[in-house]
Amino acid sequence: MAKLGSVEWWKAHAKLLNANETYRKYAKGLTTVFEYNVGDMRTIARYENGEIVDVHAPAKGEEGIMIIAAPREIWANLASGRLDPKAALMGGKLRFRKGNMASLARYMAAAGAIFAAMAKIPTDD
Repeated sequence: MAKLGSVEWWKAHAKLLNANETYRKYAKGLTTVFEYNVGDMRTIARYENGEIVDVHAPAKGEEGIMIIAAPREIWANLASGRLDPKAALMGGKLRFRKGNMASLARYMAAAGAIFAAMAKIPTDD
């Protein structure tokens, strides 16, 4: 088990997504570097053509092309399904601190799989 938002947690998330054929179908073409901020924890995830090819803690001065941030409680509610991802984005609870959210519009079906996979990761908190 890993702590929600830790590098280990995001690695488990990447493994689930990379094995999910539906996700891979809808994420095809997605090539970027996301930075996930879960409270004060930061993780970098590099996507190449929909596959998550690297997950690591950012080096000093390193940041993602797209930064998605929220307090830990919001991520916990997203992971449990208690909070709808679209509602969280539209309501400002889950924020794009960097990057163009509109550029991801064609990957909305993949986003559903991304958030659904969160519920499948055991956490120790």
